[in-house]
Amino acid sequence: MKKSFWIILLAVLVAVMLACCGTNEAAESTPTPQDTPTSAVEAANTPTDAPTPTDMPTNEPTPTNTATPTQTPLPIAEKGENISDQIQLFYGSTAVNAQLRLIGPRAYVQIDGFALALGGDVAQYGNEYTIELFGKSEKLDITKGATHKVYSFDGENYMSLFDAAQMFDLAVVFNENETVSVYNKEIPKWEAMSSTGKKKSYLRLEDINADYGVGERYTHLGLEKLRVLCDYLECTTDAFYIAWIPLYMNPPLGIENDISRNFNFYNADFVYTLDYMVKSGGLMGLHGLTHQWKDEVSAIGDEFGKDCGLTDKQIVERFNEAKRICTDLGYEYTFFEFPHYTATNAQMDLAGEHFDIIYQQYYKFDKPGQIETKKINGKTVYYVPTPADYVYSEYDLQGVLGRLDALKDYQERSLFFHPSLDYSKVGIATDGTVRRYTYDLTRGILSNICNKLYGDGYCFGAVK
Repeated sequence: MKKSFWIILLAVLVAVMLACCGTNEAAESTPTPQDTPTSAVEAANTPTDAPTPTDMPTNEPTPTNTATPTQTPLPIAEKGENISDQIQLFYGSTAVNAQLRLIGPRAYVQIDGFALALGGDVAQYGNEYTIELFGKSEKLDITKGATHKVYSFDGENYMSLFDAAQMFDLAVVFNENETVSVYNKEIPKWEAMSSTGKKKSYLRLEDINADYGVGERYTHLGLEKLRVLCDYLECTTDAFYIAWIPLYMNPPLGIENDISRNFNFYNADFVYTLDYMVKSGGLMGLHGLTHQWKDEVSAIGDEFGKDCGLTDKQIVERFNEAKRICTDLGYEYTFFEFPHYTATNAQMDLAGEHFDIIYQQYYKFDKPGQIETKKINGKTVYYVPTPADYVYSEYDLQGVLGRLDALKDYQERSLFFHPSLDYSKVGIATDGTVRRYTYDLTRGILSNICNKLYGDGYCFGAVK
């Protein structure tokens, strides 16, 4: 009897132990509810192997890739000389609460704040933003950026104002009181000029320089009008050349302006305009380093030639400094032009060792007005003349058209033009949140030149 009792008791204890083990296993396999992400940013940071309760609805999209989305670390913009305090942003005439600041030479906006302040929406999943604004939806990979890279500052991601404006067709105005206004942009639908079946002609926009507006050509308003002319050229040319003076010097006023190192509001507008010109088909070139000598003002004085007294080493140093400023801003230089074409034969050959295109008639030529090529250090260098000369004044329209007509068949349809001569033909009107631009094609010098050459079988383009 006692033996059977102990056998029964042992069986009961075993059964109880087995039951307890089963209960623990079941508890371990029961899902623990997780907090549902409340934003696309939280969703991106939620590990995909964290189970989602089947009875808890979620509005977040299920990724097709089961790998955990991670945000790649971005370049950090640190507080200092390379980043400004916030700049007030307006949409039309209404101040909006969006973070706008200068990071290095360019204006940048905080991505989420900019879109939301202008009535849009934004979502982030891992490295990718989806921005919805004014009926458009654009994606931005923050590791790649757009034209310019994305920065992180104080835990927020910033994209360049230029890229934001291009994505959503915005007009950007840098105001004299150092605020920035953005508008919905309206420009005419100019008739495109196709280069198909056309011969090449060459246009150079001359003496582009960051003079702080003291020369009256490149004030904030002047830069805005220059951008409108580039809109027109984008429609009517394959390419045009930008003769940019990289280092503006004005000794009488004590100005030395290197826009790759002087980070300020005016220079941000100027760099925005250079970005705009390149976007419109402009090919960047170096018009000397300073286009001046000693106490002369840039764009007025010379820099090279027999009277400058520079050694070859000093000349090459100037070449290299001009290149440095250009590349530091992210541009690719395509040509060099001696200021006022003032250069000795030896200096022209020296320039050919450092650049692929010299925008000037070579001193040895078969016929004047033709592009000449020369092999220097194993590469082909192009010397490009401007036999149609340039537009002398805003009253010289008939004169330049006549000079084009007078060219021989073998001569290049090549000239240069100071864009401020057409500023009076550019109209700007504001209607609430709309910035409306016009360009008088009948009176415009550029438009008449383009139309004349197109009718003669030419279209502005690149040398190579």
